[in-house]
Formats: sequence, structure tokens, C-alpha cells
Amino acid sequence: MLIDEFLPEYNFAKKHSVVISASAEKIFNVLKNSDFNSVLIKTLLMLRGIKLENLSLTLAEKSYFTLLGEENEKEILFGIIGKFWKWKGGLFKIKKEEFGDFSLTGFAKAVWDFSALPAGSGETIFATETRVQCIGESAKRWFSLYWFLIEPFSGIIRKIILYRIKYRAERE
Repeated sequence: MLIDEFLPEYNFAKKHSVVISASAEKIFNVLKNSDFNSVLIKTLLMLRGIKLENLSLTLAEKSYFTLLGEENEKEILFGIIGKFWKWKGGLFKIKKEEFGDFSLTGFAKAVWDFSALPAGSGETIFATETRVQCIGESAKRWFSLYWFLIEPFSGIIRKIILYRIKYRAERE
């Protein structure tokens, strides 16, 4: 999987999944054409100092996220680098080719993955996984505290996204 190629070693990870009664092709089409706005998501992001009119994969690519790779109807992977524990994340844009070798102490590299696996009987397991690699002990300590505080809310955002995709894919 792409996620294993780009971030095989990591300090923190979280995965969420849902079974969807639709093909991977349909699910990825919905994913790529969805806006994930909700009052809850906007509120959670605003608490982090991030104000967005809408949240979508297109917007992610235009911001600090870098599309690291895509396997048709199987997986799509984004990467981001920053000091996530700082206000507004201390983020900066990096090219796909630079992501793997980035090793500046005091920063963290994160990947955000969406993947689909056939589950039989016309169903697909659709998952999102986040992995974070901290560069240096200081980054690891800061991120550890940040993750303790933010992970439950980050999980809520990812679950909302998964269930919105499920709802749309099973009804369209």
C-alpha cells in the first residue's frame, strides 16, 4: 500500500473504517466529489485556528496537504509536514518527491490515507488511516501531548467523513 511506502515507520496512528454497500469505484467517485462540511467539523477546525469555507480533497490539495499517490479505486494518500502542536500547525508545503527524505528535527510528518478493500457481496471496506512520524524527541513529546488532546476530535472528523461517504455512495 502507498501508506506503507511513504511512512512505514511512525510514532502515532489511528484507523477508522466502515462497510459500504457499493463498489470501490463508486466510493472513490463520491469521495473525490464530496464536501465534508458540517457545523461540528467547522467548529473543531476553528478551535485549531483553521477557518475553511468547505472541506474537500480538492481543498486539501490546495492547502498544505500534498497528494503523495493514488491507486485507482484502491487508495489515495496525502502528506503534510508541520509542528501540529503549534497554533495553526506550523505547516508548510512540500513536494511529493521531498516528503520521504524530509528529516528536519522538531517537525512531524503525517499521512492521511483513504483505502478500499472488497468485502464480498457487493460490499467494500472503506477506511481512513492517519500516521505521524515525529522527528526528534522534542517533537515526539510535543506531539504526544497534542495527540492526547486532539485525537478524540480528529477521530470524530474522520468518522463523520466516512459515514457521509457511506450515506452518499449507498444512495446515489
